[in-house]
Amino acid sequence: MSDDTQTVQPSDIKRSTSGVKILLAVNIGAFLFTYLFNTDRIIDQFALHYFQSDLFVWYQFITSLFLHGGLWHIAINMFVLWMFGSPLESIWGTKKFMFFYFICGLGASLLFLGISGWELNTLDDEVTSYIEAPSYQEFVAFTDEHMESLPPQYAERVNQLKNNWQENLQSSQYTEQSRDVVQEYLQRRVDTPLLGASGAIYGLLLAFGLIFPNIPIYIYFVLPMKAKYLVVLLFVVELYMSYTGAGVGIANLAHLGGMITGFILLQLWGYQKRDVRQS
Repeated sequence: MSDDTQTVQPSDIKRSTSGVKILLAVNIGAFLFTYLFNTDRIIDQFALHYFQSDLFVWYQFITSLFLHGGLWHIAINMFVLWMFGSPLESIWGTKKFMFFYFICGLGASLLFLGISGWELNTLDDEVTSYIEAPSYQEFVAFTDEHMESLPPQYAERVNQLKNNWQENLQSSQYTEQSRDVVQEYLQRRVDTPLLGASGAIYGLLLAFGLIFPNIPIYIYFVLPMKAKYLVVLLFVVELYMSYTGAGVGIANLAHLGGMITGFILLQLWGYQKRDVRQS
C-alpha cells in the first residue's frame, strides 16, 4: 500500500454502477419472492444454517446473502450497498468489486458459524448434563441463562412450567417436561438461520473507510464523521455487542467477519487512499 493519497474528481465516482444494480435487483427480487410465497420454507431451504443442523446445505453460503428478515433489514443494507458500493466499484471495476463483496460475505458466514458453532457445542454439553440429572434449581438456572430472547409463546410455556413445578417439586411429570423444553431449546438454536447481506456490506464499509478515509459521512443525515473514524466506531460497537450479547437477534459476529475479511483482502491486494476534490 502506498502512503500517497491520490486525488480523484467527482466525475470519476459513479453513483450507480452495474454490479451494484445487479445486487440491488437480486436482493429486492428475493425479498419480494420470499414474502409473496412460503416464507418459512424458503428460509429453511436457502438461509444459512449451522453445520450441526439437518437443514444445512453448502449452497446456503451464497443464497443466504440474498435473503433478509424484514423491510427495515433490507432497506438499510441496500441503501448502504448503493451509497458505498458504487464508489468502490467505480475504482475497482465490476469483477473485482463482486469478488470482494462475495468473499466478505463468505468470510462473515464462516466466522459466525465457527464461533457460534463452538458455543452450540458447549450448549449441547450443558443440555446433555441436564438431561442426565434434571432438577428444578438447575432448570431455573439454565432458563435464566439461555432463554432471554425466546418467542413470547415459548417463554410463556417455560414460565408456566417453572410455576407449576415450584408448587410440586417432586412431580416426575414436570421433570420430563423440563427435559423436553431444554432439548427443544437446543434444537431451536441449532436450526436458527443466518440471513442477510450485512457481512458483505460491512466489508464494503471497511473498504470505503480505508480507501476514502477523509470523506465525511453524515450519521442519521445530520452528524458528520470522517469515514475512517466511522469504520473504527462500527468495529468497536460490533465487537462490544458480540462480546456482551447485547445485539439480540443481530449477527454481530458476521458483521465483524465481513470487516476482518475485507481488511485482509485489502492488505493482500494493496490499496491507495483516495481524496475526492473539485479541480
